[in-house]
This record gives sequence, C-alpha cells and structure tokens, in this order.
Amino acid sequence: MKVQQSERNLTLREYGERWRLSREVGWALETRKRVESNLRCHLYPAFGDRPLRAIHLTSVLEWLTRRLEEGTSEPKAGSSGTVDMDPVVGQVLAEHVREFPPVPVELVDLTSGDPVRRSVPLLFTTRRGNPFTDRTWSREWADWRDSAGWPKKHGTFHALRHFFPTTLITNHAEPQEVQRMLRHKTLRITLERTCTGGRSGSVNAAWWGRSCKPLR
Repeated sequence: MKVQQSERNLTLREYGERWRLSREVGWALETRKRVESNLRCHLYPAFGDRPLRAIHLTSVLEWLTRRLEEGTSEPKAGSSGTVDMDPVVGQVLAEHVREFPPVPVELVDLTSGDPVRRSVPLLFTTRRGNPFTDRTWSREWADWRDSAGWPKKHGTFHALRHFFPTTLITNHAEPQEVQRMLRHKTLRITLERTCTGGRSGSVNAAWWGRSCKPLR
C-alpha cells in the first residue's frame, strides 16, 4: 500500500479508519464486519498509535512471529480442531498423490523466530510448480462455478462454507453436529451462516434454498 508523504505522520489507526471508510461502500456486509474486526482486534492494539513512518517491515514480522508462537493466530471464532475426512475424499486425494506427488517449494517460515526460507512439500501446486495461493483458488473456483451454472453474485469460493451447513441442515442433520464440523463457538453463529438461519446478504438465499433440496 503506497502512502503519500503528507500522510506518513498519521497513526495507523487514523489512516486505517480513513482507508476502511473510503472503500467499504463497495464491500459486502460480511467483508465490512471482517475488516473492521481485524483492524480493531489485531492491528490497532499493536500498531494503532504509531505513526506510519515508524512502522517497519521488521516490526510487523516480529509481531506476526510472536502471534504464531503464542498460538493467537487462530481460525475464525478462535476455534481449532480436526475434521473427519470422508472416505471418498480420501480416495481422491490418494489418487491425486499417486499421479502428482508433493512438490518441494521454498517458502518463508516465520514460526521459529527470524524469517527463514526452507523447502516444504506441497500437496497442491500450479502447473508450473508454484504454491496455490488464495488468488489461485479463487480463479480456479470461478471456472468451476461457471461450468456448474452457479450464480456469480455472492458465488465466491468462501460461499461454499455457507453452502455446506445449509445443505446439511436442509437434509435434517443435527445443528449441533454441523456446529462441531464448522468449529463455531456457538450454535447461533452456525445458524446465522446458513440460508435457513439468516445472513442473506452473504449468499443468494433464494437460489441456495432451491439448490439444497433434500437428497433422495
């Protein structure tokens, strides 16, 4: 992010709020809430009162390393756990590994203190052997979505996380079991993220509802 010379004396909190408010008009409601929460809960406590000119890459990397060591960089809702793998998924992955063995890729490791580069075997890479980034997933997902005839509006890769519990609950799965699968702290969070429970602004509820008919 390029900062003008006249803004370098602003604190991160001052600049961050101006940046957020100037851009959120084009964001979905869920994105607005997520960005505001990330700034308020994570970045502002650490850097909010510092002027931008005093925030250096080394300081940011040191902060990120401490968070990783302390275990505070956790998944959404502060939960973590193990998800059971469906046998069909396991079979497909096994076939994938036989046909496309893991590729060693050099990545930056921040977990041991100072950033170091080390070779990591990745299960999924691009055709050129590069890591699959979130942008790569989003690009591939757009092609899969279009091929399936799914709607583009609210049809992001993340929307699958809403589609999944909606499909389960529509097919009479116990809501508490769905909550466990998604590792949500409360059942309310789970229900709010399904088409049946609300948050229609984050998915096309009417379309998903028609798609989530009980399985025969």
